[in-house]
Amino acid sequence: MLNVVAACGGASIKSVFKDLLYDREIGLLDQKRIYCTEPKRLANVGDTLISVRAPVGDINMAYEHCCVGRGVAAVRHKSGSRSFTYYSMRALGERFSRFEGEGTVFGSINKKQFNTLPYIAPLARIIEEFEKEVGQLDENVRINTEEIGTLSRLRDTLLPKLISGKLPIPDVEKLLEDIQ
Repeated sequence: MLNVVAACGGASIKSVFKDLLYDREIGLLDQKRIYCTEPKRLANVGDTLISVRAPVGDINMAYEHCCVGRGVAAVRHKSGSRSFTYYSMRALGERFSRFEGEGTVFGSINKKQFNTLPYIAPLARIIEEFEKEVGQLDENVRINTEEIGTLSRLRDTLLPKLISGKLPIPDVEKLLEDIQ
């Protein structure tokens, strides 16, 4: 695996909250959350984020530059193919689940163990074709996720004001123009 992907393990970070050093939710996130005030290691846009502490193997794709704290690693195929990296790591799900019982207190996988995972390395042209087809689908997911977030924030802002009567219907058009 070491010859195919570049991995950046997380680091202990100075936290905004003393008891919360990293975001344990791996999944599509519709809002920015800041837990770190002094990042040490960063994931790039398009890197695959992998939980390396319980639960081992949960993954996500970084849609912006972000801090990689303890318990999370950022992975990128050496070709830079973000979708190929993401789905290759996702395909290792069952292999990752074996590490759930590896830690003394909770499941974990270290860099040496990660680098020994079996990995299929297709020809560059196959990765390029995969990226052409699937990369656009992933980009559509990203765009739709952002739109859902925008619509949710708009709903959460307008609905209470409409229900309470603080925002008469004629004022809604003006507010919509201001938001856009």
